[in-house]
Amino acid sequence: YIDGLATPEEASALEARLLEDPDLRAVYLDCMNLDVALAAHADARTDPGDVPAFAPTARSAWMRPLVAAAAGLMMGGLAVGAVWAYAAPKLPPVKEVPLADAGFEAGSPIPNASVPQQPGQWSGDPCAVVEAQGRVHPREGRHMLKFLAASTTGDFAGSKNMAADLWQVIAQPGSGARTVRIRAWFNADTDKQARFHIAAVAGDDASASTKDLWEQRYSESAPLAFARTMIVVDHDPATWEAGELTLQVPPQARVLVISIAAYRLPVEAVQEWFPAQFVDDVSVSVTEEVLP
Repeated sequence: YIDGLATPEEASALEARLLEDPDLRAVYLDCMNLDVALAAHADARTDPGDVPAFAPTARSAWMRPLVAAAAGLMMGGLAVGAVWAYAAPKLPPVKEVPLADAGFEAGSPIPNASVPQQPGQWSGDPCAVVEAQGRVHPREGRHMLKFLAASTTGDFAGSKNMAADLWQVIAQPGSGARTVRIRAWFNADTDKQARFHIAAVAGDDASASTKDLWEQRYSESAPLAFARTMIVVDHDPATWEAGELTLQVPPQARVLVISIAAYRLPVEAVQEWFPAQFVDDVSVSVTEEVLP
């Protein structure tokens, strides 16, 4: 909630608890005032030249009334309702972005290809849409995706390809500074350490080559925004682990390439690089900055 990322349902639940729990209200105001103090201290120490032009500003703006709210409460000048009215930020709308076959329920084969140029399809390294496999069952529905190899030309001894990649391109909704949240669920049936990643790169030209955009993510001609997070799953194939990536994109962002990947296991036998690694239930949401 303090980060401005709570859904309307989460904010309503928090409000209900604050209205009935005075101890929680005290904790709430302590947290808010600490956050405001830290933000103000950071602002004072930051060289404006170090802040990207698209850095979000709405959060600090809606936080300013919190100091006044807490001070009023300490002086006995504000009722509970007034404290909430002053302290509550303007919640930005969260928009779910449609993904093609987000849960792999269509059962369609995934093209063995590089980054797709157009939205509306998955593509990637060798993989298969499968039903239950051994001890792993889909997180939802009947299907999940199984990673098979780390190269579109096939795995081989000495291969430098460390990850089996899966890509989808989406058109960026909205026109302002936005927060993109990508979420996926992972599982593996192995006693080794199974690793995955979620990554995303944003570009300003929806007609440009998405493959070039993806390959430029680490180059000097860097894209508008890029982020990556690693996920390590446990050794229980009965449970799925959630992975989540948050990416701040500037107003000029028009296209997003998302990547989901499984890393090969540290074993010698090529046939065991991807014994049983899965992803299911992928979702993307966009929160557009709301000005105060």
